[in-house]
Amino acid sequence: MKRLLRRKEAAEYCGLSIAAFERAMIDGTLPYPVRIEGQERWCIKALDKALDRLTGAAERPAWEIELERRYGPKAA
Repeated sequence: MKRLLRRKEAAEYCGLSIAAFERAMIDGTLPYPVRIEGQERWCIKALDKALDRLTGAAERPAWEIELERRYGPKAA
């Protein structure tokens, strides 16, 4: 599998429509793309990390959990 995905591929990888994928980027749930030679690409590892956090599959450091507990999910 490719490491860098186009917008449509990244949305499909996440199981989202393009519109839902873009909303998730705007609200900070999913990462923004990197630009390589003027083209937007999403790193599959960054998407996996974001999805792991979203689903609770990621191990999170204690300091990050405490920040979220004190200040809400956007703080961490």
